Amino acid sequence: MLQFGKSCKRAAVTHDVPRQTLARHLKESRAGLGVRKTLGRPRTLTDEEEDELAGLILVVANRMFGLTLMDVRRLAFQYCETNHIRHPFNKQSAGAGEDWMSSFLKKTH
Repeated sequence: MLQFGKSCKRAAVTHDVPRQTLARHLKESRAGLGVRKTLGRPRTLTDEEEDELAGLILVVANRMFGLTLMDVRRLAFQYCETNHIRHPFNKQSAGAGEDWMSSFLKKTH
């Protein structure tokens, strides 16, 4: 907790927190937005987009086309490219990463 009268810079040094991070949290808190706690990278797809992608995968599967994990990763890449969604996927391999795939499978089960 930031003590009254303590500068943002001194509090950042004292508590070993990046000054810009502390300043952003203070600004949001003072604006009445509370403090957002986010860990890790931002998500590539929203819940709705992931649901739509899962639906596309099911349509393909129901038409008796077997999909490998790499096929699903490529489909995710194509989905992002087609819908102009910013993504960290590898453009050279034209596929989503293994970590993304693992996370996607955990969420869709």
